[in-house]
Amino acid sequence: MASDLTTASTRLNAAINVLAYGADPTGANDCRAAFAAAAVEAKTRDFSTIYVPAGPYFFEEDDGDAPGWVLENIAGLCVRGDGALRAPGQLANFTGTILNFAVGADNIGLLITDCLGARFENLTILGASSGSDPRGIGARIRHNTGSGSSGIQFQNCAFRWCAVCVQAGPVEGMNDPLLDSELAFYDCLFEHSNVGFQTRHDQSLAHKFIGCNGGGSGSPIELMEVMFDLQDGGNVTVVGFGGGSMECFVKAGNGGGNIGWNLFQNVRLEARSSSTPAPRMRIYQNTTGGGKQRFEFNGLTIPTQAGGEVDDGTPRFELRANDDVVLWNGSQAAASQPLATPTSPLVEFVDGGLFRAYNTTVPFNARLDRSNVPTGAMYSFIDCQEDDQTPYPDLRNPPLYGPNDLMSVESHCFAVGDGLNGVIAYVSGGSNTVASTPPDASRAGIIRCNTLSSGYASLLSDANTVILGSGGQWHFKASVRVYNPSDGTDTFAVRLGFGNQVGSEPTNGVYFKYTSTGSTPNWQAIATKTGSGTSPDVVTTSVQAYPSAAVWRTFEIVINADSSEAAFYIDGELVATLDGSEIPTSGGQNIRLMPIQVERTAGSSNRAADIDYFKYEFRPTSPSAMYPQ
Repeated sequence: MASDLTTASTRLNAAINVLAYGADPTGANDCRAAFAAAAVEAKTRDFSTIYVPAGPYFFEEDDGDAPGWVLENIAGLCVRGDGALRAPGQLANFTGTILNFAVGADNIGLLITDCLGARFENLTILGASSGSDPRGIGARIRHNTGSGSSGIQFQNCAFRWCAVCVQAGPVEGMNDPLLDSELAFYDCLFEHSNVGFQTRHDQSLAHKFIGCNGGGSGSPIELMEVMFDLQDGGNVTVVGFGGGSMECFVKAGNGGGNIGWNLFQNVRLEARSSSTPAPRMRIYQNTTGGGKQRFEFNGLTIPTQAGGEVDDGTPRFELRANDDVVLWNGSQAAASQPLATPTSPLVEFVDGGLFRAYNTTVPFNARLDRSNVPTGAMYSFIDCQEDDQTPYPDLRNPPLYGPNDLMSVESHCFAVGDGLNGVIAYVSGGSNTVASTPPDASRAGIIRCNTLSSGYASLLSDANTVILGSGGQWHFKASVRVYNPSDGTDTFAVRLGFGNQVGSEPTNGVYFKYTSTGSTPNWQAIATKTGSGTSPDVVTTSVQAYPSAAVWRTFEIVINADSSEAAFYIDGELVATLDGSEIPTSGGQNIRLMPIQVERTAGSSNRAADIDYFKYEFRPTSPSAMYPQ
């Protein structure tokens, strides 16, 4: 019995050397038959090793377009070579193992079918004999019968001159269910090829790439079309990826409902060039829409060489409806190498999608074209500026992150006394405040302030609600539109922020004011306080013209902790900074929270303004005394 076990162990563990089956390590003769014979032997003894000694092994094109080497229904197989080619300059003196699949355009080099737990080590796989020859598919992993291929690993392998380096999916025209999963790539190179990795079915799941590298190469540099082609499937995890010189890093499409999150951690993609700018790289592009695509990128940088990148309008991320993309910790390699520019922004929406960025270095005007955001698209940028207190408009309106001593009051405007608890409606002269139907799905409750013929319509808190300049920073934010702007005859003023008057110009306050003498509206930033008399000492005003007042705009005011400065933002853009000389900072000045105030100034036709959302925040300088932890 012991002798039988010893014989079985020796048989199971003995390596199958392809030279023993007639393989030619010089590259002069076709090796199809020799490698097929080695595979037949491996199939008779599971958990075996096929050893491929150093040298180039040539697989010529078959008249019937048959794959170069087929491995089918083998469990636990290890194919081991003597080293992988890591750089083009090594080719002349390379002493490792090369499998040269010169099988013709789009034909398969290595076909792995219904194999479980197979491992490939220290190999270079070529899809053509040279960069100029017709390229085949380096390796295809697929299901034919049984449980499919699973647990396939590539370690220290290099793929070059391939139409697709590795493809998990059916042969064109086949309808097999393709239950391929859990493919793993460790320290692998995908270079000088059209596509790095491609999935062809939504059941091709749970693949991982650890410490891999890929992209274009050569002189002049040949761009890779896409590294990860996940248009028909997905669910990949990538950790520690380097490379560059590609048209697109990830492409997605209608991958179906089985796709989970695709995670990309610590990615460095270099835009390689010499003296001329390199083509601009996309990071993510959804080409067809449909399905549910979820991608997260954490730690992304794109350094450039001397020539830089072409600034041609190509966004880094191009989203469609149902996309959910998150970017964490994106950074520029240097001040001269920005992640995005105003011409070539960080994100662009085709017809919808959700994009969120956190702690990413990108200038405000390089994030996206806010005038071209389609209905259904949502975005947010959190802690994405040098001063993380600087607000940014967010169509999802998340709370600012802060300690538990942060006081925050916010409301969507469903109805006075309901969605606007603590805010009172003030009207005169036949004016009114009414709930209004939201214009689209991105709005949740609207209140319209109408000045029907005269007077005012306002939403304010009670008197003496706020003392500015005492103990912390104030932040006001509101989403407002001027529903029917002034026409020169029927005119009115809209004010929002902090103020002490119910229906007229505040004598103490910090606020935005809309005025118009015709069809061109202006927003003013105002700080004013009462002096020793009954009138304001000085009104400090900065005028910012904003056309198309009838569109929704986000207004924000940040008054710093000592009230030495008030910053005014419209749609996240800093439009005015007023010093603290006229910010009312003492008590007894009747300061109210003033989400919106509408005052008739001339004419008698109906004029109105809408408010969708408002928020007030106070961040104490010394929280422990006010809010014990």
